Amino acid sequence: MTKCCINGCNSNSRKNEEGLTFFRLPKNEGLQKLWIDNIGQENIKPAVVRRICSLHFEKECLNRTLGVVRLKGDLVHVSKINFLTK
Repeated sequence: MTKCCINGCNSNSRKNEEGLTFFRLPKNEGLQKLWIDNIGQENIKPAVVRRICSLHFEKECLNRTLGVVRLKGDLVHVSKINFLTK
């Protein structure tokens, strides 16, 4: 079962919420650090597979095509990654 790593978020893959997608932290260490800083969880261990659910991204950051959901762009511009609280 996939779970969202954001504190207080109870989203998981078993709930079967329509349109819910999970994204891994970037492999690039610099981007990984930016994501971790944005979610405010400095104690998170990036080496462990962590995922963030699509509820924490603005709709404009997501590309939904033919049932596949991807983050737009190469995520180099961290200002475009906006983590929202539920």
